[in-house]
Amino acid sequence: MRKRFPLLKKQRLVRPSPVVGSPGNPRKDAALFALKIFIGLIAAAAVVLAVIFVVIPLANGESIVPESEPLVEAEYNDPKDSIKNETIGDISSYQKEAVIQYNTENDAYLYGHEIVFSSASVKNGISVYDKLVVFDLETEESEEIPVDLKYENITQTRLNDNYIVFIDSSSAGGGRIMMYDRSTKETSEIKSFVYAMPQISMYGDTIAFLQQAGNSLDRLYVFDLSTKESAAFQVWPDLPAPTSAADLSAAGLTYAVPTTDDDVISSVIYVQPLDGSEIKRLDPGRLAYYPKATGDYIAFQASTSGPPTDLYLSKNLEMPRVIATNVTNFDVGDGFISYTKEGTLYIYFLETSETKQLNSLVSHALLSNVDRTRVCWYDVTGGFGNLDIIKYADIAEELNSAEDDR
Repeated sequence: MRKRFPLLKKQRLVRPSPVVGSPGNPRKDAALFALKIFIGLIAAAAVVLAVIFVVIPLANGESIVPESEPLVEAEYNDPKDSIKNETIGDISSYQKEAVIQYNTENDAYLYGHEIVFSSASVKNGISVYDKLVVFDLETEESEEIPVDLKYENITQTRLNDNYIVFIDSSSAGGGRIMMYDRSTKETSEIKSFVYAMPQISMYGDTIAFLQQAGNSLDRLYVFDLSTKESAAFQVWPDLPAPTSAADLSAAGLTYAVPTTDDDVISSVIYVQPLDGSEIKRLDPGRLAYYPKATGDYIAFQASTSGPPTDLYLSKNLEMPRVIATNVTNFDVGDGFISYTKEGTLYIYFLETSETKQLNSLVSHALLSNVDRTRVCWYDVTGGFGNLDIIKYADIAEELNSAEDDR
């Protein structure tokens, strides 16, 4: 049954949350592409944050901390000693290749037995991702979805049984968040944007995304695809640091808000359950990026300095601990976390704290997304060239085995 987000009816606009000691607006645009055109948005954000906050100021001979209003990131001892040097199990036998008859498969997103992606064509000598494609893993057939584009590229593809969501993106910047009704075969615009590209999270027939509105305003939107109701769930002026993507899942709407207290900059993570019950709050004592919740767990990326490549995990809102370092990106499933580290795709089982490798030992991988017990990723053994290879795995059997071993 479709999960309805009750606050869409109860709430059209929430007053801005207070930000203690806000120093002004040092935000920069943190949404650039890396690794491959429009793939790995999360990994790209980590690199850009490092450039914004470290490389550019140092190159100009500036301090990365303003002297007039010094901000320091909250510090506490990282519990990295808890990361065990244990033997990593191999569960690559679960992996399968999606035999897709397209060379380019951008922003692949797995849901159930389907994968949606955009594919490229050449126009005026320039490669553009203007084809919206759905691939059926059971029939191994592809269907091109006819959509009218205003701009050049289709990115951020998402789907469920009823709808497909994507961004009609301009190479010059800006674009539109779009939806395609799979029953009526109609395309409609959800929202346009002119600043950094929003990162879309989809659960059931609801999507959530953060959008920069001008140089000093951030809005968190929730949109019901079935009713086309939209709510600015939160509005924040003059945040002391850039926001990262919000996440929508069975656990609720999860997002991190940068704040300052006594000239210390950190984040507060919130989880709003879908049933409208009491909101959960986690103060990790540092800047947190890309928070996601599953069950009693909250995961996010952070670091003591530089790009946020440490993967943290909190259970029952307790102080988070580091479960992996040098992490490119991650996603959460039913009872596990999947993450990319140095070209390897790992599965961390939440209840047993075991870590196993999902891609083969001789390959390199980049996580795309997780759907419940299924994982989708790119095989990048040969790098990023003219041929994309998508692999997937359903680890439900392994999860059941891990549960039995407890």
